Amino acid sequence: MTSTVTPDSPNTSVLEGVPGPLIPGTRHDALIGDGAQAVMTRYWQYGKGMNGGTFPEGSYPVLLVHGFRGDHHGLEIIANYLLKLIPNVSIISPDLPGFGRSADLPENAQGGDNINAYVAWLNDFVKHTNPARENAQPLPLHLVGHSFGSIVTSAFAAAHPNSLTLLSLINPISEPALEGSQRVASRLASLYYRAGAALPEKIGYPLLRSQLITRASSEVMMRTKDKAMRRFINGQHAAYFGSFGSRRGVLSAYEASITHTAAEYAAAIRVRCRCSLPKMTTWAPPKPPAPCTRCSPPAACPLLRPVPASAWT
Repeated sequence: MTSTVTPDSPNTSVLEGVPGPLIPGTRHDALIGDGAQAVMTRYWQYGKGMNGGTFPEGSYPVLLVHGFRGDHHGLEIIANYLLKLIPNVSIISPDLPGFGRSADLPENAQGGDNINAYVAWLNDFVKHTNPARENAQPLPLHLVGHSFGSIVTSAFAAAHPNSLTLLSLINPISEPALEGSQRVASRLASLYYRAGAALPEKIGYPLLRSQLITRASSEVMMRTKDKAMRRFINGQHAAYFGSFGSRRGVLSAYEASITHTAAEYAAAIRVRCRCSLPKMTTWAPPKPPAPCTRCSPPAACPLLRPVPASAWT
């Protein structure tokens, strides 16, 4: 696997409506995986060692994994805050396979349940960006997942506990989409993505990239009343929701996002876990109450509480 650095990193904020300049990251491209299964992955690095493409010795490594139909832009504000908060931090934020400027997962991984393919890709990506050092050990990795990324990172943490030290989940998906309060909307969205994948290309792509549908879905999902924030969210969705590789790939990712939850992997996670959750008016208590010794601070693990699908953004 090779990594190259391009000289044209952005020199202005890519986040419309955000006051103040953002510190730009450095763009890298790498083939992640082996042989015909390798995925050309684009990722961005911020902070210490940003020109290297891997976490440098002596750094505090943070890997950010974005949500469904997003790309690295969605977590760039968080990356910039971390640069101010953590000394010697090195942050890497990839475009998930099939989104942004990363290639799709291999064709044999598309269709149906492909969460294991995302986990396999993330395992290879972690090995690429956080290789073993002279002591044969990688740096202690802090892994962060947002929304759909919370499912991918939770599944990865359960399957590869020795590859990370701390797991942080932002708006983790903890309620099965097809069983919760938004099950009707989830099924309608599934039909939408299936139609986009099945229709002729000249109809399917415009349907999936429709600015009208993107705006309508944004308005439905948003809960904030702040006008500036609503403009910002709408601008982000308009700019990046259409950035996906193929219709079949985005359908597969959506099916994975509504088939799995971060909660289903909670019992198998053996590293410390921090969860950042949206403000909501109703919470269902854990059934049964289960103190989680992995969470910090120790509490009833938020992963065991259902998060409404309306909070997925």
